[in-house]
Amino acid sequence: GWTSGQQLPLYTSGGIVSLGGMTGRAQSPGAAALLIGANLSGADPSQVAVKVGGLKAQIVAATPQAVFFQIPSKLPTASGRAELQLTRSDVPVQAPPIEIPVEPVAPGLFVYDFGEPLEPAFLQNGPAMACNEDGTLNFASQPARPGELLGLWATGLGSDPLSSQLLYDLEAEVGGKPAKVEKISPAPIPVPGVYIVQVRIAAGAQLASNSPATLRYKDFTSNPVGVAVRKEGWRLQPPVPCGFPLALGAVFPFLLPPPGK
Repeated sequence: GWTSGQQLPLYTSGGIVSLGGMTGRAQSPGAAALLIGANLSGADPSQVAVKVGGLKAQIVAATPQAVFFQIPSKLPTASGRAELQLTRSDVPVQAPPIEIPVEPVAPGLFVYDFGEPLEPAFLQNGPAMACNEDGTLNFASQPARPGELLGLWATGLGSDPLSSQLLYDLEAEVGGKPAKVEKISPAPIPVPGVYIVQVRIAAGAQLASNSPATLRYKDFTSNPVGVAVRKEGWRLQPPVPCGFPLALGAVFPFLLPPPGK
């Protein structure tokens, strides 16, 4: 076996995942990402730095076990690979860099992780972080209806996610039927690289509390998620809004205040 100093950052190429769906297949410029490891940060997160392809990444939050950051929007992707390295200015020895796969666009859909970020198999077809057309949170007790818009929270949309070209190239499927992508907008949270993709649910889409949904860009398909689609769009009273703090906290735990505050 082998041992390491207590403060040496430890991580592998298997520890880098898209924050959308926690999948590690590929990252894209501007994506919200998560690096999982050990000793990644000390008491002062400002002493942590991440570079991807030699470009400095914006760090959103850092703990000893995980660093949330944004892939640089100007990252080149032609080679299909990029070097990633995390460094800590408060330790004398750094971990070696790793190589990660990169794509121009690699959509990932956000799911409730139920506190299980290390269980990507568990997250497949998990409930999506999605907004109904009336601004309510999509889940079994508040389904969307065929013909309505559904806002899928996503990342990995490339260096220019608000471009008309991406709106044209991006495809969606909900309930086994193509869903027209009508709009892409930044998510209303202070997390870079997170967007809401508005898709129109087609007539004939599967009616279920966990109807499958995906985004696709050329040959790259996102992780599958489940959304609630029903003939009747019933709501709880009062309705649960899409910005419900517990929902956001389940997907973006670093947005929650520290315990006791």
